[in-house]
Amino acid sequence: GPSRHYEIAKFLQNNNWNVSMYASDFNLSSRTFLKLSNKLSFSFSEFIIGVKFIWLRVFPYSINNWKRYLNIFSFALHIFIRLSIDNIVANLRRQKPDIILASSPQLLAAFSSFLVAKIFRRIFILEIRDLWPQVLIDLGGKSPNSLLIRFLFEIEKMLYKNSDGIVILSKGVEGYVRERGAKKVIWLPNGPDLNLFKSKKLPFEKGFCEKR
Repeated sequence: GPSRHYEIAKFLQNNNWNVSMYASDFNLSSRTFLKLSNKLSFSFSEFIIGVKFIWLRVFPYSINNWKRYLNIFSFALHIFIRLSIDNIVANLRRQKPDIILASSPQLLAAFSSFLVAKIFRRIFILEIRDLWPQVLIDLGGKSPNSLLIRFLFEIEKMLYKNSDGIVILSKGVEGYVRERGAKKVIWLPNGPDLNLFKSKKLPFEKGFCEKR
């Protein structure tokens, strides 16, 4: 899948941060569990090249019907429960986290993370990768007057107004999030790790050069 959050986590760890990443174990493409397929537990933790991943079990689905909504709600609920437990344990160990960062388009999971941040008095950062629910209207054909869309708009507005910081991937959405209450906005686009690439001269193209 996408490597953005792993790359950010790796960068932070290289700068003396301790990072834990919480993610659904249900793969969107294959519609299967990857880490929890042969396990009875609700979660599975592992280190992938130094970064701690906590894979969470969610409600599975095969097509985008009502089960897809249960998948989204189950992830939001599991995130809230697991983050709450981990923050309680961290407080007892006096190793409480400084920041909780949630990434859209999972607005409900972001809202769950926001609640945990407020309960345990953590800094909350929201990363915007897709403008939900606006994208559901523009590309998905959803009605802006539907109960679900209006509910998501309220969640979106509340998160923008109350987050300690908003991370955006595209400069073009800065006006959108500020109009809806975002205060501190940080632009952090996707980009390659140049250390993983080797420069190479282009091959000689005889026909092109002769034409020149």
